[in-house]
Amino acid sequence: MRNYRRLLFNVACIVSATLLAAAFVLLIAAVSPQTCCRRIQLGKGVYAGLLDRNGGCIWLSNQSEPYLGSIISLSPSTQPTTTGFGYVAGIYYRHHTWTWPQYDTWWTLCMSSWYPIIIFAVLPTIWLLRRWLARQRRLLYNACHNCGYNLTGNVTGRCPECGTDIHQPS
Repeated sequence: MRNYRRLLFNVACIVSATLLAAAFVLLIAAVSPQTCCRRIQLGKGVYAGLLDRNGGCIWLSNQSEPYLGSIISLSPSTQPTTTGFGYVAGIYYRHHTWTWPQYDTWWTLCMSSWYPIIIFAVLPTIWLLRRWLARQRRLLYNACHNCGYNLTGNVTGRCPECGTDIHQPS
C-alpha cells in the first residue's frame, strides 16, 4: 500500500511540475511586449486568454474579450444586475445580467499569473525536500546514499547491496 501512495505522489509531482512549467510559459507570454490580448476558445461560449495587466493576467470569460469595466446605462430599465468585485488580492470577477430588452449574461474572471505558479510549485517542492531529507538522514546514519543499506563495519569501499562506490569522509 505504501508503494502505491509513493507512486501516486510521484505521478502527482510530475503532473504538477509540468503544469508549473506551463504556468511559467504563460507568465512570460503575458508580460511580453507583444501581448495585447491573446485568447483561445475553450468551448461553446467560454474563452480564455492572457492580458498584460498587473504583471500578467489569465482570464476566463463568456465573451471573446474580457470585460474589465463597469456598465453605465442611460435608462434605469436597461441597467444590468451586477455582482462581483474588482481587483482583490490579484483576482477580478464581474457578472452582469440584463433582463431587458433581452436576457443576456456577461461574466469575466481574471487572476494574476503568479497564482498557478504558487499552487503548482507546492508538490514539487515537497518532493525535493523529502529527497534531500532522506539523503541527509542516510549520510547521518552511515547508510548508502543510493539504496539506504546500513554500511556500519564496511571496509571494502563498495555497498554490498547495490555496488555503489562509497566515499568515506576523511
